[in-house]
Amino acid sequence: MRLLILMGVMIMVLSAMAIAAEIHGSVYTPSLQKVRNVIVEIDSSPMQRLVSNTGEYSFKVSPEREYTITVWLKEEIIAKEIVSVDEEGSFVVDMFVLPDFAEEDLILAEADEPELDEGLFEGAGRSEWVLVGIIVLVVIGAGALLYKKNEKGATTLVREKIGGEEKVSPDVEGVLQVMKEQGGRITQKELRKYFPLSEAKVSLLLTELEAKGKIEKIKKGRGNIILLK
Repeated sequence: MRLLILMGVMIMVLSAMAIAAEIHGSVYTPSLQKVRNVIVEIDSSPMQRLVSNTGEYSFKVSPEREYTITVWLKEEIIAKEIVSVDEEGSFVVDMFVLPDFAEEDLILAEADEPELDEGLFEGAGRSEWVLVGIIVLVVIGAGALLYKKNEKGATTLVREKIGGEEKVSPDVEGVLQVMKEQGGRITQKELRKYFPLSEAKVSLLLTELEAKGKIEKIKKGRGNIILLK
């Protein structure tokens, strides 16, 4: 009798495994680097959730269903994907963290042309209009030169050369030192508290550091988490 019960249980387990499908993959940044220490969940029945230290995940699910895979980092959703499983088998679904364009919008906003007060043109004659036009052109030209100067100053923070060798400026050294003191992880908003720089300059500085492989930026809501490599 016990043997029959055991065989029945084994048949049920094997049957369940036979009709199961597997969804697996990894979580990547836009630069194709795996995002570590994330929580991945799938709305199966019952729901499955795992903590991935390597950025990889794997779930067993039933076929002929549609599933939603959600990736969390520090209580923020950084990626979500809907997957339809029509048959048995193994399916690879890699998740990608979307880039945050808020910083680029901020930089472009700082370069917008100044708005003119319509009252300047009220009661002005032809000569006054010419003078106002010249003033407008001078203001626009000065604003463009100032923006380019600021942009150049920010990008040269990590490209200063002394004696033919590339040197790291004090601001860059300060960023790396602060991140080391914070355990290699800090938000961009918190980082600005340590430097008397505009948000646009800090963004350009971090972009250069990321290009050099010193840091990694991970999107978190409307801001970024900066990771020291």
